[in-house]
Amino acid sequence: MDGRARTGLFRYFKKEPEIEVQGELQSISSKLDELTRDIEGIKKAILFHITAILTSYTITIHAIVDRHMLKKQ
Repeated sequence: MDGRARTGLFRYFKKEPEIEVQGELQSISSKLDELTRDIEGIKKAILFHITAILTSYTITIHAIVDRHMLKKQ
């Protein structure tokens, strides 16, 4: 095999892994984007539930205070 043939094979085989790596990087990037969207959704759900719990406690505390104030009258 002469030098040109070896260089040609080297170039061919050298390019293939780069294409595979780029494909893998794109796949990983899209999976990370999907996970980021999932995490954002989870954060919103957690904040919604925390807000609902705090609202419930606030309403309960107001009801207790109102009942206490009515008993004092």
